[in-house]
Order: sequence, then structure tokens, then C-alpha cells
Amino acid sequence: MKPTFVLLIIMLFFSCDPSSNKSDSDHDLPEVSAEQPRWEKLNKRRQQYKWLLSQSKLSPIQMDSLVKIMDQKQKTGKFQAFAYPEKSTCGGALTGFYEEDQLVMTKAKNSGEAGYTDRLIYWNGNHIIKMILLEHTPDMDEYFDKYPLEKFEFDMDKLTYHDKRYEITLGTKPKIEISLDGRKLSNQVDSNLVNNLIDCGIFMKAELEMEKVPKVESR
Repeated sequence: MKPTFVLLIIMLFFSCDPSSNKSDSDHDLPEVSAEQPRWEKLNKRRQQYKWLLSQSKLSPIQMDSLVKIMDQKQKTGKFQAFAYPEKSTCGGALTGFYEEDQLVMTKAKNSGEAGYTDRLIYWNGNHIIKMILLEHTPDMDEYFDKYPLEKFEFDMDKLTYHDKRYEITLGTKPKIEISLDGRKLSNQVDSNLVNNLIDCGIFMKAELEMEKVPKVESR
């Protein structure tokens, strides 16, 4: 799949949104009834946020500047951190960072017995401006080549891990960068992955909207 086609998919995802020509102030989220079952309420809130999501009109330079400011504020404790008390449906352990009651960043880690996945999403109002996905996973092919099961017992301490990083910037000129262990790869990416990252970001925003507790961040 060519990178230009993937970027077109991203832009179409946003252009189909009925609110793309309205400002954030034009929208108010409808109330969700407290009597609704939890999952039903969460999914309804998710659909509301998905309807509100629109493509940011910021330029790449403006986005890079905003992301740097957010990173600095988060490192110096300028944001208020809240944790989702349960495990996020798609993200794992979820933390949201707020500035004046406005969600500006989400971090999530989903850990397993071997490896983990980190998700970092930057928000500007109802716009996702940047997403970073880090997959820390073992190289099972390499392991079984060295230690075939017919000769060796499985030993997790002998696993070799790789870090695959996806950095996706959305806006007027979407950009995708992919690296493996720090080495830049081709920027070809499955459009389904991009859409799943966007959808997971929306879902995590909805989860934090439904329930969150203050969290003390260690710096």
C-alpha cells in the first residue's frame, strides 16, 4: 500500500465527519442517562466523540511546536493527571493529562508476559493532532531458530526484543514515520492500523470522560 493512499484514507476519515466545518465551541455533548448500563453509556459517549472529531487545521510547524510545549509541560508537572480506574478496553493502564479541565494528552500501556504496547496521543480540543504507538515485542522466529523446542525448554530470559515505533501526525498534511530499533523503515502502513489507533484514542477519551481519579505523577 502506497503512503499517499494511506494519507488519503486518514484525510477521508476526518472529511466524512459532519462537524468538520464547525468550531469546538459549536458543539455540546448530549447528556448520557445515569440509568443506562455502563457499557452502553461508554459506547454512546464514544460515538458522540467520534462524531465531534474533526481534522485539525494546524500546519505541521504549528503541530510540532504544540507537541513540544505539551511534552515540556507534562515533564514539569504543569498538567493535572487522572487515571482511568479500570483497564482501558483498548489501551490498558490509562492516564489522561488535563489543562484547565481540557484533555491534552493520553498515555496508555498494555503489558503482557512478553512485551508491551505504549500509546501516546496528543489532543487539541476535539482534534487528535499526533499519535505514537510503540510495540515492544519478542522476536520469536529468532528464538526458535536458536533454541528449537525439540531440543530446549522454553526460556523467556533468552528472548530478544525489538521496538517498532509508529509516529502519525494528523492535520492539513498528515505524516507517518515508522522505525524499528531506531532504524527508519518504509512509511508504508496498513490503513486499518491508522483507523484503529484513531478509534482507540476516541474510546480512551470516552472512558476518561465517564470515570477518572486523580493520579500523582512521578517525575
